[in-house]
Amino acid sequence: MTELAVTAQFTKLNGQPATALTLIDIDITLVSVHKDTKVVATVWAGLNPTAEITGLGMYLRAYTADLDTYWYFAKAEYTGGTALDSNYAYGQVGEDFEGAADTLLKRGMSNVENTADLTSLAALVLAAFESEVVGTTWTIRKTTGATFATKTVTTDATANPITGVT
Repeated sequence: MTELAVTAQFTKLNGQPATALTLIDIDITLVSVHKDTKVVATVWAGLNPTAEITGLGMYLRAYTADLDTYWYFAKAEYTGGTALDSNYAYGQVGEDFEGAADTLLKRGMSNVENTADLTSLAALVLAAFESEVVGTTWTIRKTTGATFATKTVTTDATANPITGVT
């Protein structure tokens, strides 16, 4: 077992560290992927960091990981009122990023659909993309910031703001 520091870094004003954010305004999701079976499981869903690394705009929470058996991926979302360059941070935690990414990306869609924990898998996949909804258009962005895809959302002012995606 290895002690990992699951960290997320946020910036504001075009790259300046976003320091002194309230920890309760940051939600961390951590998922594990079994190296042999490729089963995806949620480790944490919406836990807050326990500390800020002073002056760096980095927020962390420790986790005791089994790096021999699992790959780990994390996503952090800032939900507070400070204007940031991005409200999301995501990536792999631990070692062997290329091995994990290659193995997961080479899996067929039938393997993905048959995963025991589709919610965790969706969190893992969506963690790789940033998106925004403007009006009725949902734009999903590549890691470069370019548009990956767009979807039309349906809204209803008397219900939840978004009622469907097509």
